[in-house]
Amino acid sequence: MLRNLLFTNLILRDVMLTNLMSRDVLLRDVMLRDVMLKDLMLRDVMPRDVVLRDVVLRDVMLRDVVLRDMELRDLMLRDVVLRNMELREVVLRDVMLRDVTLRGVELRNMVLRDLMLRDVMSRDVMLMDSLLRNVVLMDSLLKDLMLRDMELRDVMLRDVMLRDRFL
Repeated sequence: MLRNLLFTNLILRDVMLTNLMSRDVLLRDVMLRDVMLKDLMLRDVMPRDVVLRDVVLRDVMLRDVVLRDMELRDLMLRDVVLRNMELREVVLRDVMLRDVTLRGVELRNMVLRDLMLRDVMSRDVMLMDSLLRNVVLMDSLLKDLMLRDMELRDVMLRDVMLRDRFL
């Protein structure tokens, strides 16, 4: 259990975390490489200036997490639940999402590249000032999704159901 921690200039390589609960954690100037997170619960976390590369997230629950100025590369999310998330100025590259539930997620100033979504259920998600490139959506169910000031390039939609949306 991690509480009231401040990480600065931290580099983690070849790390495996299991059964971890984090509260009130602030991450700054952190680089994560070759990291595998299993059975992870994060609450009240605000990471800034974090670079994630070659990260696999499995059975992860994120609640009340604010992500700012982040770059995510080669990220794989499996069986992940995101609740009350806020993403600002985040760059996603080569990201694969599987069995992900998004609730109450706000995305601002996002750049999505080479993104693959599978079996994703999104509710109450807001995208603002976002740029999507080379995005593949497969078997996605999107509900109550609001998109504003979006630019879509090279986007492929397969078996996608859109309900109650404002485009």
